[in-house]
Amino acid sequence: MNFPELMKAFGEGVNLKDFAPNGNGVFQLDIDGMVVSIAEVNEGKKIACIAEVCDLPAQIGTRLYRLMLEAMFMGKATGGAVLSIEHESSKVYLHEMESLKGMELEDFRRLLENFTNTLEEWRDRIREFRDIEPALDEVQERNATGFRGMGMGDFIQV
Repeated sequence: MNFPELMKAFGEGVNLKDFAPNGNGVFQLDIDGMVVSIAEVNEGKKIACIAEVCDLPAQIGTRLYRLMLEAMFMGKATGGAVLSIEHESSKVYLHEMESLKGMELEDFRRLLENFTNTLEEWRDRIREFRDIEPALDEVQERNATGFRGMGMGDFIQV
C-alpha cells in the first residue's frame, strides 16, 4: 500500500471522517491527549511518526540524558523509536521511521500502537524522573537508570 492508500484505509477503519493531511501533508491523531504526527518521508519510501513527549525539565543533571541514551541503545526501551530534544523549544520528542515497502494496514496499526505505548511510557517515566530527581544522591547516578541487558561487549570479540 502506498502512503495515501494506507492513511485512507486507516481513517475509514477507525471511523475518522475528517482524517486528512494538513497543508504540509502531515496527518495528526489525538490519542488520549497525545498528538501523533504521521508523514510520508524519503520520497515515499518511509513513514514517520513523531510526537512531543514533554517539556525538558528545567533543572536536570546528566541522569536524564543518560536514561534516554541507555534506553535507545539497541532500542531496548524505545521499541526502536528515537528520543530527541529540540533545541529551540526544549521539548523532548519521540520519533520512528519505518519502510512503507510491503506495509499493510495491520502493520501500520501495530506500528502506531507500539509507538503510542512507548510515547505514553516515556511521558510517565520523565514525569516520575522529575518527581524523584531532586531527592537522588549523586552517588546513585552510575547504574541508576534501570536498563540492563546487552552491552557492546556482547557484540565485540577481543
